[in-house]
Amino acid sequence: MHRRHGDGRRTPRLLGTWVLFALGAGCREAATSPLAPSYAEARAVVESHCVSCHSEHPTIPAFPIAPSGVLLDTSSQMQQYAERIRVRTVLDRTMPLLNKTGMTEDERSVLARWVEHGAKGS
Repeated sequence: MHRRHGDGRRTPRLLGTWVLFALGAGCREAATSPLAPSYAEARAVVESHCVSCHSEHPTIPAFPIAPSGVLLDTSSQMQQYAERIRVRTVLDRTMPLLNKTGMTEDERSVLARWVEHGAKGS
């Protein structure tokens, strides 16, 4: 199908839709994939929301040992579990457990971008 312009030109109807879709996708991509956060930024999120349970010495009485043996005390441990961190906090959204620590969307985005950009350590 084509759309007629007043001057006789014809434009495919889907072209306008495609252009709008492409522009929207570009905007969304830019909004979700800015520069990689530093390890310190990712570490701050993990410190605030994860190590109370996922530590060699958990501070939550319900977890005398780290659940599933996942320790996030060090840079190398965070790197070891980077993809799991992304899956559980960003994709599945099952961590933090019941979001008891109140992890925000911005904090989830920091972790997602840290992993997507190579999960670089300190």
